[in-house]
This record gives sequence, C-alpha cells and structure tokens, in this order.
Amino acid sequence: MYSVLPFRGVVKKLVIINIAIWIFLQLIVGGIFKVPVNAFFGLSTYNVFTNYFIFEPFTYMFFHGESIFHILFNMLMLWFLGTELERIWGKHFFLLYYLVCGVGAGIVYLLIKTVVFLIMGKNPVDTITVIGSSGAIFGIMLAYGILFSERVIYFMMMFPMKVKWMVTIIGGISLISLLQSGIDGSGISNLSHLGGILVGYLFLVTWTKIANRKS
Repeated sequence: MYSVLPFRGVVKKLVIINIAIWIFLQLIVGGIFKVPVNAFFGLSTYNVFTNYFIFEPFTYMFFHGESIFHILFNMLMLWFLGTELERIWGKHFFLLYYLVCGVGAGIVYLLIKTVVFLIMGKNPVDTITVIGSSGAIFGIMLAYGILFSERVIYFMMMFPMKVKWMVTIIGGISLISLLQSGIDGSGISNLSHLGGILVGYLFLVTWTKIANRKS
C-alpha cells in the first residue's frame, strides 16, 4: 500500500491546463456561446486530411467531453499515477513521455482507421471527432504497471489487485470493446486507448535501448 504523493510539478500544471480548457473553452465558449471548439481542436480524419489541421493530434488530448466524469477520471489517473512517475523520471522526461503517448495515440488512431476503412471499402475521412487525454493516460498506466508491477492497489476502489493485472484488465477491456463496437462505434475511442499503450511501450523500449548503448 502507498500514499498519494503531493500534487505538484508537471502533473499539477497539466491538470490545471486541462481543467481550464474544459471550463473556459468547452463549457463557456463552446457550451454557452456555441462556438464549435471541439470540432476545431478535436481529432478527426476530415480536418487532418482535408483541412490539413495537423495540430489536432496534439490539441485533442487537452479537450474532454461535456460530462464531468470524463475529465474527472482522466485527471485523477494523471494525478494518482503520474505524480510518482514524475518523481522517478524527472519533470522533463515525464512530460516528454506524456506528450509522446498522447500525440502517438492520435496518430495511431488516424493511421489504423484509414487503413481499416480502406480495406473495408469505406471512406475513412469523416467528421467523427476524438477528444480526451485517455491515450496519454493509458500510456502512463502502462509505465506504472511496468515500474510497479507487484504493487497492490484497489481496482475500482474495492478490489485489491497487483498493478500489472489492473493494467492488463483495463487494456483487455479496451481491446474487447474495440473488437465488438468497431473503431468509432461505441462513443469511446478504444483505439486511441490502445494506441497510447502501444506508443508508450515502443517509446520505453527504444529509450531503454538507446540509454544502454550510451552506458
């Protein structure tokens, strides 16, 4: 068992940025004044491939759904898991990893959706928009599961479980959901979740190899 580390550093800044964007841009500018901020800053194949909004694989991860539970879950996971990773890695590497996982998850979503839809004979270019930091959060969960695999935490705040099994279960749920509902079928971007795990794993493996060669 362990206690949550202090709320500070890069994790604190990321949480504040996400909440500020959610309140001022999404709830006020988007909700009250009806400015389509999600359609502009969220991730869609139409905007990236037709309008060339190449910034969207970065900006989408700072926007969340109208429901408070979307941003609440992501920010709590960022705080609970990210704080300790930042303490071990340092703020610069943690921020790099967070951004690589988030942007990488968006790129994986774009590429796999395009390939799968073309194979199926469907047009992959549509206005379906993906928002949320879940890709980066899933990357953080992977790293946490690797570094603290034997640590016991309470899954869903009720069931004591080793971190490695929690990460496996959550990743498995996303995979099953993706296979059942399709890339855009459930309203939840399971593909970007899995993309965050994939990119996080590849990044850590590559970084470790480079570090070992230098040593």
